[in-house]
Parts: sequence; C-alpha cells; structure tokens
Amino acid sequence: VKLASDLTTNLQSSAVTEKTTTKLNKILAPTVMMALNLLYFLIPLVSAASWRENTLISLSQTIATIETQVNRILQKAT
Repeated sequence: VKLASDLTTNLQSSAVTEKTTTKLNKILAPTVMMALNLLYFLIPLVSAASWRENTLISLSQTIATIETQVNRILQKAT
C-alpha cells in the first residue's frame, strides 16, 4: 500500500513540477528572448564604442609623438 501511495505521490509531484516548468517557460521565454535581442543590439554598440575609444587613444598617441618630434626639431634648430 505504501509503495502504491509513494508512486501516486511521485506521479503527482512530477505532474506539478511539469506544470510549473511549463508555466515558467511560458513566462520566461519572452523575457529571455528580449534579453537576447537586447544583447544582440548592445554588443555592436559596445564594439563601436570600443573602436571609437581605441581610435581616439591612437590619435592622441600619434599627436603626442608628433609634438615630441616637432619639439626635437625645434630644439636642434636653435
């Protein structure tokens, strides 16, 4: 009798778990999709921002190098 009772309880628990999982999937699936879509949108923006930042850093370094070279040339000329 106990075995039959345990089996029934397990089946009921399993059914409840399945229903809960199904409900959670229905609720969470759109949220997960929205999050993924947001990531797909943001990743290029972040990449573009990083590219711009790296470009600005590179330009800044180039300007500093040119300034140094100009100063050396001016010092040699005087």
